[in-house]
Amino acid sequence: MARIAVIKQDAPGRPPAAASIPTALDAANDHVFENGADAVYFEIVNSDGANSVTVEAVRVACPTCGASAEPSGKGMVTAAPGETKLLGPLPAALYGQGDAGRDIHLNVSGTGTGTIRALKA
Repeated sequence: MARIAVIKQDAPGRPPAAASIPTALDAANDHVFENGADAVYFEIVNSDGANSVTVEAVRVACPTCGASAEPSGKGMVTAAPGETKLLGPLPAALYGQGDAGRDIHLNVSGTGTGTIRALKA
């Protein structure tokens, strides 16, 4: 399944790559943000009036990281109906994907609808 890209956009009055265009949450295809490890937060806005939505960053396989490398749940947020949550920043050692080990893969679950965008850390 192809992941849906979170699109970069410069925010008015801020340094380049400060924010990205809000992208519709897509639980069928999930998302990828290129070169975002250690550098961005993700803003999840649940615009659904009745259902929650969960966004989880996919951890890399890391046999030497151990369970104590990061507090439980840091790589996941659940936004209740009408709620906005932030996720990140996500360390490349635990979440970096792709050839350069800097891409972030995000999985979406739940029936809530809304948007996701990246904000410069």
